[in-house]
Amino acid sequence: AGDALLVITPETWAPAKVGGTQGVTVASNASWTVSSNQSWVTLSKTAGTGAGTVTLAAKANTSTISRTATVTFKAGTVVRTVAITQPGI
Repeated sequence: AGDALLVITPETWAPAKVGGTQGVTVASNASWTVSSNQSWVTLSKTAGTGAGTVTLAAKANTSTISRTATVTFKAGTVVRTVAITQPGI
């Protein structure tokens, strides 16, 4: 089996300071996993196979400082990320 195919859209997201949700479309020919490195970004699912959609949800930022998170999708050896930046108050 050749390399896994993994394409995600979008690869960046800037949620409002009050929080929000964003769907990420996944196109793959393999099973994949997804994880968030920050507790303020939650995922509608943590794994899938083939095409799918994962909804990211960001909690409100109550700080005056902007913050960043990375959501990582993996299929085989292929890794794609969504870079998230949320402004502060």
